[in-house]
Amino acid sequence: MYIKLFKFDIKNGLLKNKVLLSASLIIPIILCIDYIIKVKGITFGQEVTLSFADYYMYIFGGVKEGVVFGMKDYIPSPTTNFIMPIMWSIVFITLFYGTLNYPFNDMSGIGKQILIRTKGRISWWISKCIWNLICCLFFFSIILGVIWIFCLITGAEISGKINVQLLNSVYNTKIEEIDGNNILMPVYMFVLPIIVTSAISIMQMTISLFIKPIFSFLVTVVLLVFSAYVLSPCLIGNFLILIRFDYIVANGLNFYMGIFVSIFVIVCSIIIGVLKFRHYDIINKE
Repeated sequence: MYIKLFKFDIKNGLLKNKVLLSASLIIPIILCIDYIIKVKGITFGQEVTLSFADYYMYIFGGVKEGVVFGMKDYIPSPTTNFIMPIMWSIVFITLFYGTLNYPFNDMSGIGKQILIRTKGRISWWISKCIWNLICCLFFFSIILGVIWIFCLITGAEISGKINVQLLNSVYNTKIEEIDGNNILMPVYMFVLPIIVTSAISIMQMTISLFIKPIFSFLVTVVLLVFSAYVLSPCLIGNFLILIRFDYIVANGLNFYMGIFVSIFVIVCSIIIGVLKFRHYDIINKE
């Protein structure tokens, strides 16, 4: 049962998912090219050795260029500006939009027939939770693959070394905020975003059981916006802003806290989803 559902979800919800497929390719290509152009502008055309981590940080760093914004909440003032990190937002908004509709489209199609015939509601729900995780894993895998190709093309190092000077220039970060003794991006930072996005995606699907999917998507967007403006581990989107972590800035976000919050959200979402879906009206579902 689980295997058949899993294969069906991968075929129809992932391999035929035009939003995820196109976004995971087009967005990193555009951002990598933009980063190369930006670096040339910053260095005035001088030779600079980039790394895999530099590209990765540019895509997922999460702070808009020209904004001095480190490990503190944004407080509006005449001398302090904060611009929503558009590039960072687009990456994750497209991912969560890509995982929004399939579960409920499936429920209105073949999935409804499977549910009525087998009465395997829990199996169906769990399979969709796994599908969300696989989609997030796929999304990041493609992006990492694009970055790797750009590294080969541009001669960048395949390493986790972060160029601190470029980091400060691109993000306009105060140099004292950077922990100069720890400029290697830990391997776990390539894993955490997958776990965090899986948690948010599953949570979004669970919320869609109570309100229309488009409104649950708006909830997700609002969560991302608040996460950009407010530094708090209670806002799970903070753990998608890589420049806020303790391997870059002192007293930054902690990897283990990100794992804990993500697992908590996943477990709660699955349990709430199971309880709700057991009595969910799939017959009259539009």
